[in-house]
This record gives sequence, structure tokens and C-alpha cells, in this order.
Amino acid sequence: MKKILFSFLTVTILSTFATFAFAKDEQIAATVNGEKIYKEEVSKRMWQNHFENTINNIVDETLLLQEGKKLKIKVSKKETDNRLKEIKSAYKDDKEFETTFGNEKDDLTEKIKNELLIKKTVIESKKIEFTDEAVKKFFEENKKNFDKPESTRLRQIFVSSEKEINDVHLALEAGADFAKLSSLKSINENLKKNDGDLGYVSKNMLVKDIAEAISSLKQGQYTKPLKINGGYTILKVEDTKKAEPADFDKIKDDLKKSLINQAVMQNLPILLSELKQTAKIEIMR
Repeated sequence: MKKILFSFLTVTILSTFATFAFAKDEQIAATVNGEKIYKEEVSKRMWQNHFENTINNIVDETLLLQEGKKLKIKVSKKETDNRLKEIKSAYKDDKEFETTFGNEKDDLTEKIKNELLIKKTVIESKKIEFTDEAVKKFFEENKKNFDKPESTRLRQIFVSSEKEINDVHLALEAGADFAKLSSLKSINENLKKNDGDLGYVSKNMLVKDIAEAISSLKQGQYTKPLKINGGYTILKVEDTKKAEPADFDKIKDDLKKSLINQAVMQNLPILLSELKQTAKIEIMR
């Protein structure tokens, strides 16, 4: 905590010296009905707010970790490694992962360990448990939410003007390759990069006009030019997947994890409030 206070005071002192280095007029950040608001005040409040948020987060984390220690909560290396793999799997490759975390990746293992310790602490303190029967009951009561609706794999060309979309439509009618045209003509960078591929999309996620336009199309067919917000588009149906009822046995483990995580998030502030009632907390200012 001393390091945090030292860092905060150092930055505050340096910012104050920096402020006095400017001419008086350059210190003005805004005026309200002629009344001046100075950059020094803005800077002061920014650092104060940053300090308040940071110290409060650290206090909360410390209280929860202390409670975990009292309860003799442990996190294995295997649990930490598995969580790290989950995080890495969200990135394209190791290079993207390294770039995202930079110097922080060295502290990531410790952060993951604390995250898991806190989660286990809330579970133990609040006796959070979901039996297979409870999970099955929740599934049956909310089954429609887990069913996979019919989805369509779409490819899109998106341009800015009516003339451009009409030219694109003529090219398609003449036999041009849809994916190639999207990579060449689309003004959206993601469409360019992915040859217009939008992946599988359920119709209830599409705006009404587009849903209606593709509803009668078969695989390989495309819409007429459509005007949408910000430009003009043509969409092609690449494939269609039929609606699929949810299989409880396939999703029960993930569903159980989801229910536990939801219960942890609901109970964490309750546990924190209880711990703060008996804790002695002193924040130096």
C-alpha cells in the first residue's frame, strides 16, 4: 500500500509542477458562463478518482483473499493452468496473446490464482451448490433459450452508393465471384478481410428487411440490391442449418458452470458488505 501512496503522491507533485510551467491562459480547461475551470483542478480530480477506484478495488480484493485464507481455500497449479489456457484460446495465436498482455503477462498467473481463490471463497462462504437435479430443472424450465434456432451462413457485399451496388449486381449476374467482389468492393474492412463471410446467423438476429429478403433464397442465391443504414448491400446464402433442440447431456457441464458463476456474481457484493462490517480499514490520504 505504501508503494501505491508513493506513486500517487509522486504523480500529483509532478503534475503540479507541470501545470505551473504553462502560461496562465494555457491552464484554462473550460469556461462556464465566463467562469474559468483550470487544468490543474481537472488533473487533480482525475488522479483522485483514479486513486479512489484503485484503492477500493485493492481493499475489496484483500478482504476476500483474507477470508479465503481463513477458510483454507487452495488453488492448484492445474486449475491455474486450465484457466490460462481458456484465456489464451480467445486469441488467434501466441503472438496476439503476447501483444495484448505485454509486460502484464508475467503477473497474469498471479491474477488468475487470485481470481480463482476469490471465486472459491464466495462459493464456500455462501454455500453455493447446484446438484444435477437442480441444473436439469433449470434446463427444463428454460429449454427454449437453449434450443438452437435455424441459422443461415451469409456472405455480404457492402458499398456506399446506389451506382456501386448496381454495378456489383450486374457483375454478379454476369458470373463474377461473390467472395472476390466483396474483398475488392466492400467498404467494411472485416468484409474485405473475410471475403464477405458473416458466418452463421439466426434470422431473429437480422433486421426485418434483410430477414425477409433472404427468407425465400436457396443455397447459392443472393438478394437484389438493398438499401440499409449507411449504404447498400447484397447478401448471399451460403448454407442453412436447421433448428436443433438442445441436448441436456451435451450442455449440462457448461450450464452448471454458468449457474455457479452467476451465483458467485450475485453473492460477491453481499459477502464483501459482510466482511467490511467487521474489518478495520484505514485509507491514508
